[in-house]
Amino acid sequence: MLTKVVRKLSMMLERYYDHRAGEPKDLILSALHDIAAPFIRGWAEHMAHLEGALEKDNPLGDFLQRIGVPITHAVGTLLLALDTDAGFNFKLWKIRTQHLSNQELLEIAIAKEKKIRTQRQASTP
Repeated sequence: MLTKVVRKLSMMLERYYDHRAGEPKDLILSALHDIAAPFIRGWAEHMAHLEGALEKDNPLGDFLQRIGVPITHAVGTLLLALDTDAGFNFKLWKIRTQHLSNQELLEIAIAKEKKIRTQRQASTP
């Protein structure tokens, strides 16, 4: 009898905390989206300009590429040098994808994102 009461109280508290945590979580996600949106748009417009789809380049996207490419190369070199799980996984990924073009890598990434989105939608009540 007592265990049923404790279990029910525990479930009620859990539901209360889930409900209360939803508001700040949504607020934080909204703020992060607002912060990231100009960077994402700048990068997308810069890539579109490089592909010839846009006439005018986006200076923020150009700046992100100028600093981002060397940083990602440095991180990749560091991961290859480290004897960690992340380094090992990066080496495997590099070996498995070295024969793919940028377009093929993009198509794989888009397919994975669609699969993840579909799984999330299916799991949400």
